Amino acid sequence: MKSLLLQVFLILCLTIASPSQQRYPSDDPVEELRGFTRSFSEHMISNIDKPFCVRVVRGEIVVKNTPDALVGAIVQIRGPAEARRISATKTDRRGHFRITRVPQGKYAFKATLLGFQSVVGTIIVSNQAPKDSAIKIGMPAGV
Repeated sequence: MKSLLLQVFLILCLTIASPSQQRYPSDDPVEELRGFTRSFSEHMISNIDKPFCVRVVRGEIVVKNTPDALVGAIVQIRGPAEARRISATKTDRRGHFRITRVPQGKYAFKATLLGFQSVVGTIIVSNQAPKDSAIKIGMPAGV
């Protein structure tokens, strides 16, 4: 009986902790969200107005206004420009991420993690960006 209860408890925990893999529809009225993964708990989204200009899509995600790394955050980019191709990765144990083989161009991005507000914005990949340029996103705690 204890074993069965433990199994049910684990299944419930995994179900609650696992983000849904639904996507925002391609005709969503909020253009920044089109095609990106939608978390089942997502209800607040922060927008970073200033684009990140980088040579390579890499960086880190931390808790906003702290140096604390966020592990397992989903980072997605869509583009270049009007293209609807989405590439994604997750942050490692240090909050770092990298998406390889990203051609030059303008990309929309979205960062999501359960318990935090999602963050959206723009990334410009350019050979003119400084060699050591990186993306740093501070995700606010969810409300």
